[in-house]
Amino acid sequence: RCPWLGDHRVVPARDADASLTSAMALYVFLHLMVRDDGIPYYFIWLTNWTGMVTAVYAVLHAWATRRAARLRDDQDAGDSTDIPRGVHALWALKCIAPVAQLLITTVYWGVLWRPQYGPVSAYNVVAHGVLYSVTLVDFVALNRFTIDSRTDLANAYAYGGIYVGFNLVYTFIPGATNHRGDRFIYPVTDWRDRPVVSVAFTAAAFLIVLPVCWYAMVWLTRMRDRRWFPVKDTEVTATVDSGDTAPTPCRTPPISAKAGASMTDSAPSPDTHRIAHIELDEETIIWRNADIEQERRIAIFDLIEENTF
Repeated sequence: RCPWLGDHRVVPARDADASLTSAMALYVFLHLMVRDDGIPYYFIWLTNWTGMVTAVYAVLHAWATRRAARLRDDQDAGDSTDIPRGVHALWALKCIAPVAQLLITTVYWGVLWRPQYGPVSAYNVVAHGVLYSVTLVDFVALNRFTIDSRTDLANAYAYGGIYVGFNLVYTFIPGATNHRGDRFIYPVTDWRDRPVVSVAFTAAAFLIVLPVCWYAMVWLTRMRDRRWFPVKDTEVTATVDSGDTAPTPCRTPPISAKAGASMTDSAPSPDTHRIAHIELDEETIIWRNADIEQERRIAIFDLIEENTF
């Protein structure tokens, strides 16, 4: 679904997002390779790791959207439980990309950047702001992923832990430097000469900054869903709308005792009536993880929007 632009534009919207994100990541890469005379210092910075992750996430999301659109249009495809590996990768990156983008943007401008570094360059603004802005617009207006599970937080911590391990090892590699010739990547992670500062900064990033960035995305998830998918998860009833009168609830026996669902019905003409409202019974519905609950909410939203009987 693409709530902002409409469902019929979801594929071009996703393609445009992937193209823009990839173009900005490529711009940052080429700029740094030229600046550093072809020496690949680009690959030592967390900013650039996150830029690459964000580009991969955007491309995978565009691919998955196109695949889903084809399956939806293919009437002979039937139901399938075979989930492509690319989709599993997308699920892992759905939290890492926005949370890491928010983290690097906040830490860079709040802690790392110094006026003595000179004027703010265009590539710095792109790498530490514009990429996150595009990711944020995508998440709020074009997206339906849910970020609020422990797995999402664990993925973000795993990503951060991998980079900290790389940063530590790189500092002690003989002859390894950053583009200024320093024997560390960032001044605040000089593990060789300032181990206490490095440990303190890393602990603050892991114990304070990363959880705050994660919770900010959880809050955005909830605000977005409340705006675009306002479906209440309470007792299941369905309201029948005849089209020219106010919706009229009319209860009938449950469809299935196991499902715990009861739907309303009505006798009028089948081509002029529709289900106008659905609620779920919290006592009989089995609650799954956050992603499945989000899919359930979207399915109910789709049913209400596009049903007639």
